[in-house]
Amino acid sequence: MGERDTVDLVLIGLYITGAVLLLIAAYLIYLRRYIKRGKMKMLNDVILHTSRYDLYHAPTKFLLELPKKSQVDLALLDENEKLVLQLLNIEMEAGQHPVSFDPTPLSDGVYYLSLKTDNASFLRRITIEKK
Repeated sequence: MGERDTVDLVLIGLYITGAVLLLIAAYLIYLRRYIKRGKMKMLNDVILHTSRYDLYHAPTKFLLELPKKSQVDLALLDENEKLVLQLLNIEMEAGQHPVSFDPTPLSDGVYYLSLKTDNASFLRRITIEKK
């Protein structure tokens, strides 16, 4: 085996190692973004299901999923994050719970659903448009 063949084998090995490392890095970045978007559920996650586009003009229901019994505070906030409407402020058992929401008395605009429980807290942007 000549010196040229040895160099070729080393270069091929480096290329293969680099390709494998790039695939691993891409997969880890993909997982990180997927988890950030909330697509992967953990056992203790609280989930609030709303409409697909978060655009409302008529009465509807949200679905709240709780992994365990906890205090739930669900409020509607305006663009300045000031309280507009208190939807829930009670202790709820684990499971799925429908929550009624009627946007008809509210003016058009952007609002936020604020959900706080014993182990979760988040804001979800919604839009109210009456057409």
